[in-house]
Amino acid sequence: MKKKYSRNIIVPIMILFYSIIKLSAYPWPLAGMNTQHYVGGTFGEVRGPMYGLDHCHRGIDIDNGTTETAVYPVINAKVLAKTDNAVIIEGIDAYEYYTYDHLSTISIQQGDTVYAIEADSNRIGYFNGYGSNHLHLGDGYEYGYGFFNPLFYIEPFSDTYNPEIEYIKIAKNITSSTVSPTLCPTNSESGNQRMGEGDKIDILVKAKDQIATYGGYNNGIYGVEATIEGPLPDDDEIVSYEGFFMDNGFFNYNSADVNYIYAPGSKSAQSTTDTSVYIYAPTNNYTSDGYWDTEGLEEGRYKIIVTVWSLIDNDYMHSDEDSIIVETGNSSEQPSFSERIQQ
Repeated sequence: MKKKYSRNIIVPIMILFYSIIKLSAYPWPLAGMNTQHYVGGTFGEVRGPMYGLDHCHRGIDIDNGTTETAVYPVINAKVLAKTDNAVIIEGIDAYEYYTYDHLSTISIQQGDTVYAIEADSNRIGYFNGYGSNHLHLGDGYEYGYGFFNPLFYIEPFSDTYNPEIEYIKIAKNITSSTVSPTLCPTNSESGNQRMGEGDKIDILVKAKDQIATYGGYNNGIYGVEATIEGPLPDDDEIVSYEGFFMDNGFFNYNSADVNYIYAPGSKSAQSTTDTSVYIYAPTNNYTSDGYWDTEGLEEGRYKIIVTVWSLIDNDYMHSDEDSIIVETGNSSEQPSFSERIQQ
C-alpha cells in the first residue's frame, strides 16, 4: 500500500509553527550534497546498551564507506556551539537548528557564518566513514521545540523497499522496561495465543525496514498501528490503536518515550557485527502505558491486524500488513474452512 502522509498529526503550537516555516527541502550534509547517501540509522530507532532502552534516535546516521568525508551546512547558518566532535548550527534566515555529531575533524569556530554551498570556506569538518564514525544529523534542538525527521526534508531521498513485519505476538501488559514480556500461552489445538479472562494485553510487533541500495538492511520503521476485529466470524472493529509514527517534534531530550514505543528485547547494535532489534508496542501511548483491556470481552476468537509504514520519499510512505488470530476464555473451536480462507 502506498499513500501520502500528513506531517505533525498532533503537535504543540511551537512545533506546528516551526513546521510551517520549514516547508523547503534541504540538501545532504556532506560532499555530494545533491546526491542520495547511505542511511544506516533512521529517526526514532531505539538506542541504548545491549538489550537496554535508553532513548529514541533523534536524527539520522549517514555512512560513507571508509572514506574521510567533508561535511557542509544544509542551510545558511551561524555556528551556535561546538565540542571536540560535534557542532550545532543555527539558521540565519529561519528558526532552525542542526546538529552534526561524530566528527573526526572540525574546521570552524563558534560564531562563524557558513553557507549551504559545497566549498572549502563553508566546510564544517570531516567524519571518518563507516561504523561508529558515521555522521549523525539532528534536525532540531533538545532545549527548544524537539527534534524532527530529516527524511521529511532531505533531498534527494528514495526508499524502494517495503517495511517488513517479522512477527506479531500478544503479552500480558508490560509494566517494566527491564523485565522480559510474559507472552500469552498458545492453544495446542488451534496454535493461537490465548488470553485469560480480563487480561490487560500488549500487542508486540517485531518489524524492520530497508532503504534500497542507500541504506541498512535493518533500519527502524516510520510507523505502526493496530486494529482488532471480532469475535470471528464477525469482522466488526472493536478497538484500534494509532500506535507510533516517527513524526516531527515527538522526541526531545526526555527519553521516557522509548520505554513505551519499544518493548523489552529491543536493542541497538553494539558493533558492526551485531544486529539491532525493533519490537514495537502499539497498544501504548507515546509517553504512557496502554493496553487492550479484555474485561467483559465476549468469549471467542479475535483478529489482530497490524500495519507498519516506511517512507518512500519526502511525501509518500508504503506499508506491510499482517494479522494473527487470538482467543479468549475457554474458546477452542476451530475456524470453518471459509473463515480460514478469509484469514
